Amino acid sequence: MRSVLFSHVYMLNSWFRRGLIRPRPAPTGPIARPRPWASALALGIPFLFGCTGSGRVNFVSLNMTEIDPPPAKAWQFDATECYWWLDDQGDLNVALRSVRDAALLGKLGRVELCLSFVLDAPPAGSGRNYPIRQREVRAVALNAMQTHRFTSFAGIAGVTTQPNKGLHGSFRVWMHAHSELSMFNVMPNRPSPLLCFGTFEAVHDPVRGRALRERTESSGFARPARPRTFGGATSNPSPAATFPATSQSSVSDTPKNPPGTPSP
Repeated sequence: MRSVLFSHVYMLNSWFRRGLIRPRPAPTGPIARPRPWASALALGIPFLFGCTGSGRVNFVSLNMTEIDPPPAKAWQFDATECYWWLDDQGDLNVALRSVRDAALLGKLGRVELCLSFVLDAPPAGSGRNYPIRQREVRAVALNAMQTHRFTSFAGIAGVTTQPNKGLHGSFRVWMHAHSELSMFNVMPNRPSPLLCFGTFEAVHDPVRGRALRERTESSGFARPARPRTFGGATSNPSPAATFPATSQSSVSDTPKNPPGTPSP
């Protein structure tokens, strides 16, 4: 091993003396100096634009009279915006937005989904469950050819607090679908109920959140106001207002009549 090493060293020395190997010249131009602002900019980009939250929403048809169509599948939407805030009544609001594009269809393949929750008071501790009735959830799906709106009628949502004013939530909601009249209607004007379920990670942003809530309540789908008596007491509380802050495993979120079945 030593003989091989010495032979390589001897060969390199001989090449160096003959000029076959030359040392690398020192740079004559300006020496590149480290740029502190580059690393600071890289670290500050996420804080410059801010976190917008995230979520995932799924829709499943509850049509009990026909199948395929609608297909036996879940329509999934990944939200890139999700915000929470407290309104003037002190209710917890959550709103999220998802945009899904089909590149081959251009504008016709673009679907924008906005979903908003108006719940009761925020969790007093680490978390709280909220029953869902007619007032709590609104949604709108926008497409170049058609607009669909959704209103809740039963379900449940759970919210837990996270560090840095964040909220984690999950939900399972039965919803009625409403198709706005259009000459390009591709779905029936009275579609079947849907099951909407998913999760979200919300950040505190009242301005962006209110803008999304207004979109879900436009075209006559505003939430009715809660009746209040003098002194601020609720005379006719919604189901969410009577729900205690602790987890209620005994409360059932199943409607009396399953979706898709006629009332007795």
